[in-house]
Amino acid sequence: DGRRMVFAPFGSHGVGAASVFDARTGRRVSVISRLPYPKGAPQVGGAGAATARLSPDGRRVLVLYVDGRLAEYDADTARLLGLRGKPAEAQARARLDAFARTGE
Repeated sequence: DGRRMVFAPFGSHGVGAASVFDARTGRRVSVISRLPYPKGAPQVGGAGAATARLSPDGRRVLVLYVDGRLAEYDADTARLLGLRGKPAEAQARARLDAFARTGE
């Protein structure tokens, strides 16, 4: 709805959290941390955000992590609402775009 923005900085020196901001004031609303790796994974820590999209109403965020997983969050609290699987990259990006348009 244009009242919020989401940023997921991605660079050559690694990736990290996604942040939701109030577009009018520039105030940070929430920080969505790295997503913990599944149990038994060889990596430690968590996967960083590669990109993210807001739902049309600005209440939810869908994050694509560098390990290919999609996760949905509450934009106000950064609470994980659910994992949406690990689709192929092209499908994941299409799902991000659909989420931004429809919230689905």
